[in-house]
Amino acid sequence: MSLLPVIVLLPLLLGTTLCFWAGRSKHAGAAAAHRRLAAAVTALALALLLVMAPAVFDGRCCSAAPTGFRRSG
Repeated sequence: MSLLPVIVLLPLLLGTTLCFWAGRSKHAGAAAAHRRLAAAVTALALALLLVMAPAVFDGRCCSAAPTGFRRSG
C-alpha cells in the first residue's frame, strides 16, 4: 500500500476531527490543546512524507492508483 493517500487524508480526516473535538472544550487550555493537536497531525503527515523522500530522489514513482479499474488510453 502506498503512503500517499494516507498522507493526504491524515490531516483532512484525523486533523479535522481532533481539532473539532478539542475546539468544543471550554476549559482554559483548550486553545493550546487545539494548537498542539494541529501541530502533531501536521508533523505526522510530514514524517510520513519524509519516509517517501528517498524513493523519490532515487527516481522511483510514488503515485497511488486505484486498483480494480481498467486503464484507458
